Amino acid sequence: MSPSRSSEGSSGPIALTDRTNFVQDIISRTTLEQFLFNINQSWVNSGSLWASHRELWAESGDSLSKIYAGTGALNTSFTRTGKRTLAGVLSDATKSVSRAYINNFQDKAKQTAIDMFLGNISSQPQVLIFDPIHDSVRAALRERVAEYSTRKTLTIFAGTYNLNGRPPSEPLHAWLFPESERDYPSPDILVVGFQEIVPLNAQQIIQADPAKKREWEAQIQKTLEKRGNYLIFRSEQLVGTALFVIVKSELAGALRNVEAATRKTGLRGMAGNKGAVAIRFDYHDTSFCFLTAHLAAGHTNVMERNNDYHTIDGGLRFTKGRNIKSHDVVVWAADTNYRVDLENAEVRSYASSGNLNPLIAADQLMDAMHANEAFSSYREGSLTFPPTYRYDLYSDNYDTSEKQRIPAWTDRILYRGLPTYLRLVSYSRAELRGSDHRPVYAIFKCDVLVIDVAKKDALQDEILRQLTATDPDELLEEKLSRTIIDDDFSNDLPPPSSAEISWWKTPGMQDVASPL
Repeated sequence: MSPSRSSEGSSGPIALTDRTNFVQDIISRTTLEQFLFNINQSWVNSGSLWASHRELWAESGDSLSKIYAGTGALNTSFTRTGKRTLAGVLSDATKSVSRAYINNFQDKAKQTAIDMFLGNISSQPQVLIFDPIHDSVRAALRERVAEYSTRKTLTIFAGTYNLNGRPPSEPLHAWLFPESERDYPSPDILVVGFQEIVPLNAQQIIQADPAKKREWEAQIQKTLEKRGNYLIFRSEQLVGTALFVIVKSELAGALRNVEAATRKTGLRGMAGNKGAVAIRFDYHDTSFCFLTAHLAAGHTNVMERNNDYHTIDGGLRFTKGRNIKSHDVVVWAADTNYRVDLENAEVRSYASSGNLNPLIAADQLMDAMHANEAFSSYREGSLTFPPTYRYDLYSDNYDTSEKQRIPAWTDRILYRGLPTYLRLVSYSRAELRGSDHRPVYAIFKCDVLVIDVAKKDALQDEILRQLTATDPDELLEEKLSRTIIDDDFSNDLPPPSSAEISWWKTPGMQDVASPL
């Protein structure tokens, strides 16, 4: 199946295919000449042989090009005759015009159908093909993963900071490398999430200023200079929300399938003043997805925040059908905007006295998690630090403005991953005062799966042989029919088809057999 071509015009991958065929013709002739020279030198000078050879490669190029581009290959006149002629140039020009028309007006629907069949459209669920033999082998391999893999431990820092639209004014060392965490090694991966990196006005919503992101990127790099060999591996911005993934240089070569995605939730999904930014990648054989988000504001807008979460969780997609749930490790470092449902005076009194338990009991996010209304599959560390919002600038005083906003833990880090793989070792905040929020951070230990491919392949072959081995009086089809596939989807599958009956003709299955 070909990749997307509709935006390539008459050059790009199509022209590359033509050039590839042209070069392969030359390589083939050179190799064949060397072979014939060692057998019978007179054959090297056979005109009919080389005419047939040129015709073979020309026909091959035309056939492949028709499948891929809809026209014959370019340069076939040279391939056939060894000469560049005017007729050949005119033929190539005609083909180029035809390709431009096909690519722009005919191929789009065809490519969409191919992508849909392969499950490559970001908005569709991943295509799953059920195979009793290989599904059973994969299930057995999952049970015996310890036999062909090892684990490597990473230290991961995740942080979130709402900047209130303000420029850098303080060093970030106290947040990214807190002194209180000296017992832990320097992070292998740092995930830094910002909100309100630009002021959330109408102009920025329409066209966000990337200069602000570059300012904070420079501030991060300045912080990293004396902390080892780090590099900013990937970053992404959605209006005021920005995410940076920073890794130690020695790790970069093992990171694969790196992607970024965004999801707007402002103005019913039309504006990016609220929403999420995500970056995903595979490190060895473990998949990671990191997100930063800015959910709906307002003390009483709990339902809107819950809806924002579900919009992001269900609607943020990567290529090949990947979504947030399809990763082994997921970490949100976000301004969730959930508040504390107590009177202002009570919250301030409890916060100033350090009595956080009544505030935790009234925390909207914890209520939503317990009620399965948002973040129900996630965990969070204990809230042992005071509410992070809202402060007077450059002050330790909660909001003294006319609005007197109620203090709350709006800035949170939530995570999901098997407890044996992902362990939270620290959850706290840093005392930076350049914004009306305090930055929050979490430090994790993560065991990454490293698979020995040779051992896995050998074990897979062994399991396959055992699965397909039959007794002398037993048919393989009979044995496979008794195989039980341990899969969440197996109960929803129709009965298997046979030569006598097709599943789409089975009573009760007609409704699911409609065409796309």
